[in-house]
Amino acid sequence: MSQRERLQVLAAIDLLDGRAVQLVQGNPEATEFADDDPVALAQGWIEAGCPGLHMVDLGGALDRGQNRDLATRLIDASDVPVQIGGGVRVADDVERWLDAGAERVIVGTRAVTDPAWLRRVAERFPEEVVVAADVRDGKVLVRGWQEASEETLESLLERLAPLPLAGVLVTDVNREGQMRGADLGLFGRAVKASAHPLIAAGSVTSIEDLRALDERGVHAAVLGMTLATGTIEIAALQQEFWK
Repeated sequence: MSQRERLQVLAAIDLLDGRAVQLVQGNPEATEFADDDPVALAQGWIEAGCPGLHMVDLGGALDRGQNRDLATRLIDASDVPVQIGGGVRVADDVERWLDAGAERVIVGTRAVTDPAWLRRVAERFPEEVVVAADVRDGKVLVRGWQEASEETLESLLERLAPLPLAGVLVTDVNREGQMRGADLGLFGRAVKASAHPLIAAGSVTSIEDLRALDERGVHAAVLGMTLATGTIEIAALQQEFWK
């Protein structure tokens, strides 16, 4: 049996109003970090050894205006794989981001609310689509984390199992941006329930969190506020994960 690949640690670039931002629990009025030069920010992390970028157009997700030109410039300037989402609601959006150079495209709201559409998109772009399961209090959220659906994480993962997806991104919205440490129980259960590689996001705060996620079989972890605030030192990431 081949050895499982080590946890990948991705840097988050969330775009809103032309800036890179970090929000607390997805609230656009609770911005804890902002950078006016997202391209330079991303380049700094890539030069430090970051193996991939996780990019979200929050403007598109929240219907506050897309950041497509800025996101395209970020993809063009990056020599590592980029996964991108935010406001992706039609198949042509997936195709446009793939044509722009993204390796994977994240779909959220419509993936949850329209299973037939998701099936068609996954079959049209096999192994190139990631489904975002944004979870708060056991329910999957939609429309930029503004509404709760009737779907639980477990029921969603079961429904996704037959589809040719690249992965499932589980975000713990309860802890997002709060630096409380990862909910290891949540992510451990999600790994066991998912037929696809699991990507974890939401208050991953320490090297110890990353090690624990790795031990539980998580495929990748997204660092947002943790990187923005320097809570985890780049040197520590380089020693274990950014090699």
